[in-house]
Amino acid sequence: MDPDVEAKARAIVLAARGARRSLPRWIWITSLVVSVLGVAALAIAWLQERDTAPLRPVEHHAVEHESGLWLGLLVGLGLGIAIGSVMALRSKRD
Repeated sequence: MDPDVEAKARAIVLAARGARRSLPRWIWITSLVVSVLGVAALAIAWLQERDTAPLRPVEHHAVEHESGLWLGLLVGLGLGIAIGSVMALRSKRD
């Protein structure tokens, strides 16, 4: 086989591997800062309004059926673990 053809093929493979770059560090830092600010704002709002009486009383009805919250949380957790595992395996392979 011609060495020039092998060099071109190697260049194509290396270019394909390098085409999928990771996100820059500043994006990760920005997302972390935004999430911390959001959680802090929610905590401050909750702490300031926790003793406020509601305008109208909340009516409590008898529960006729389950809301499915726990099932949704479990499905979401399972999908998150599965997707994260697949992404981790793909990044190790490349």
